[in-house]
Formats: sequence, structure tokens, C-alpha cells
Amino acid sequence: MKKLFFLSFIACLPLTVLAQSIDWTVGLMNFFDNTEFEGSSYQHPQTMGGLRIAPTVGLKLDSIHQVCLGVNALKEFGTDSFWDGAILTAYYQYNAKPFRFMMGSFPRKGLLDALPKAFFQDSIQYYRPNMTGIWWQYQKNKLDASLFLDWTGRKALEVHEAFFVGALLTYKPSVFFAEWQGLMFHHAASGMLIGVHENFINHAAVGLDLAHLTPLDSLTADVGYLGGYSRDRRMTSAFTIRHGLLAELQAEWHRIGLASTTYIGAGMMPDYNIRGTTTYWGDPLYRGTFYNRTDLSYQFFKSKNVSLKLMSSQHFTENHCYVEQSLIGCFTIGRTLVH
Repeated sequence: MKKLFFLSFIACLPLTVLAQSIDWTVGLMNFFDNTEFEGSSYQHPQTMGGLRIAPTVGLKLDSIHQVCLGVNALKEFGTDSFWDGAILTAYYQYNAKPFRFMMGSFPRKGLLDALPKAFFQDSIQYYRPNMTGIWWQYQKNKLDASLFLDWTGRKALEVHEAFFVGALLTYKPSVFFAEWQGLMFHHAASGMLIGVHENFINHAAVGLDLAHLTPLDSLTADVGYLGGYSRDRRMTSAFTIRHGLLAELQAEWHRIGLASTTYIGAGMMPDYNIRGTTTYWGDPLYRGTFYNRTDLSYQFFKSKNVSLKLMSSQHFTENHCYVEQSLIGCFTIGRTLVH
């Protein structure tokens, strides 16, 4: 694990001769997340704690093209090992407004923040920090559109071929906005087991951005449709359909934040008891017919290089209130060397 950590940088050294400029960053994320779900039939209680260190070197070929190389290493609190896992960060980036394109293994952070937790639960950012595939984005005026492919499993004897294909679309002509997000997870055969399971989820909503009408730093509210469609192609060509209403509210004032999400409808993830997180990467609390999550947060520090947030989350489902506490710290240093 140590060798992987240092080889990334050794491989980058010859690039300094060729590059017009070299960017470098070292990112450190500390996380502590305690979930108190004792008695829940949807989620289990656990405490997740650790840190991730992600040094990256970026070679700028010109003002548009860049190649980045680094590593993202995990150390979980309480283990005896030096590192508990490391993944390669290596990608090409094209950035010329209104287009942005990335291909390779690149950080997930900041790309999928608009997705509800029904798509990806909190722990994904701790244990799957990189996407491996393609990201394309178009941003201009009132429109923001993205497409992505995230390949999560290469077929092997005991590994299933698996990948995500998704899209995000936001149109904001004024205080009003409309958004749509869609995702398909394809979980196919391994060398030992045949068959294909597919899980689709989509979210369409309309909302208001009212921050400029209030003394708040941000204030948005939206309401819309959340639908899930699952099928096991070994058994049937028909989809099991679950859908309902999703309402979201977010507000910030100085360092204090409030976020509330409410889902009412048929329970999502119909095959969860059989397939679990193998197929469903969203928060399993969406399996209930009613679910509300309310987050209260406080930012101790918030700048370009430092973020430290304490959050208390209340989860209302199964006629019960479950509590979660988290402390997330993100720290980044870096500079640009011009040759």
C-alpha cells in the first residue's frame, strides 16, 4: 500500500520537464459518522470513522487540456493496518466553457451533490470517493446538463460486471427552476453466476430559489416525483415499479444550515432483502412508505481550503425517530508552478 502511495509521485516527476505548468493539491478528509438505528428494519446502526488523504499532481498541457495523477488512500479509525485501502486517481480533463469533460478515475466530490439520498447514501463519499468512467457537462446561462458513466465492476470469477449510467439536468430561468435526474445501475453476470439485474431511479421536480428575497445566504424549496424501477431479467422482462412524492427544503444563514427531505409513497428498493447494497446504493430508509430526514448543521470553518461541519440528523420512519451525528472535515493545500 505504501508503494502505491509513493509510486504515483515518482511517475509524475518526468512531467515537470514537459509541462507548461504543474498544479498540485493534497486533500485530507476526516469523517466521523455515528448512526443510531437500533430497532430499525431498514437500516442497521454503525459508526464510521476515518480519514482519506488524496495527493494529486496535474499537468496542464494548455489552458484547456489537463492530465491528473494521484492516489486516494483510506485509513479507518481503530484498525491495526497502516492503510485500509488505496485507489488510483488518473484522468484527463477538457475544460473550455461551456463544456467540461473528464475520463478516467476522478473525484466524485462536487459532481453528484444535486442527487437525493435515494440515489447514493452518505457512506458512498467515505468509501467510494472516485468515479471510474466518463463525465460530460454543459453549463451556459440558465442550463446545466451532465451525463456520466461510472464503471464499478469488471467481470471476473467472483466479480459481477456492473456500471452506472446517469444524467442530471437543471433549468433555472429566474427564481423558478426545474430539474431532472436519472440513473440506471446494470448488475450483470460474474464467472460463476449468470443473469442481469437492472435498477432505474429518476427524480423530476420544480422549485424556488428565494435567497435574494430574504436575509438568508441560501433558501431553496422543491417538490416532485421520485420513481424506482427494478427487474431481474432471469425471472421476468417486467419492471417492479415504486414511486411517490419527494419534497426538499434547504436554508443557510451564516454558518447554520437546515435541510429537510420528505418522501411519501411506495417503498423503494423492492429487492433489497435479497440483493442489498450489491444493487441499491441509495439510503435504505427510502424503503418505507413515509420518510423524513431533517439535518441541522454548523460550519466551524468554511473557505476554499478548509471546511469543518458538525451535523445532527433526525430520521423519521417506521413510526420512530432515529438519530445520526456526523463531523466532516475537509482540508486542501496546493499551488501552481509556472515554467
